[in-house]
Amino acid sequence: MTFQWPSEGTSIILLPHGEEGKRVFALAEEWTQHRLLAPALYVFAEDQVDDAYKAFEETGPVKINASVTGRDGHCDVSLFDELGRNEIKTIKVLACRLVDSHESFNKQQDQMVDRVREQVERSAPLREEDGQKVIGTKIIRLNLIAGESTQSQGSSEHLLEMDWDANIILSPEDPKLRILNDTIKVRFVFALLVSCGLYL
Repeated sequence: MTFQWPSEGTSIILLPHGEEGKRVFALAEEWTQHRLLAPALYVFAEDQVDDAYKAFEETGPVKINASVTGRDGHCDVSLFDELGRNEIKTIKVLACRLVDSHESFNKQQDQMVDRVREQVERSAPLREEDGQKVIGTKIIRLNLIAGESTQSQGSSEHLLEMDWDANIILSPEDPKLRILNDTIKVRFVFALLVSCGLYL
């Protein structure tokens, strides 16, 4: 599958850890095939090289595995090789975090969010404005948090990103989401349409 990213921008979706992340991705892929979602880059917290979970200052740039969704399915790529193929004006980084009853946050996903954010910010061309001319890449960082209807615990220190552009809390009682289906994966994918502008 070949795809030319539009110069206006693309989105990097950092999926929830584990099986829930796989279910979210499967639904996002289906919605993309039906032209409800625009193509995007999806990153799983697991199945990365060991250095990807270390601080950027310790290792420097490392390969990050990602999957690109398209009209005919998906293909696996190197995230930064894919981004480097085109000149992109805007990159949206969306971290999808799930609060569950087993842990207040997922350490592996937390490390992957930090890694991708840091590496994107260091590798993207610096954005500069000179009168009417704008060069470089704008980076928009969005942090999306969701949980089951009865879930109340979670580590605000690890779940919230105070220096990001927005922290978005998905309310389980949102009637618009309940119309679709009261499941975590549908809430996440529905939020991708709205918060990341992936709708067509």
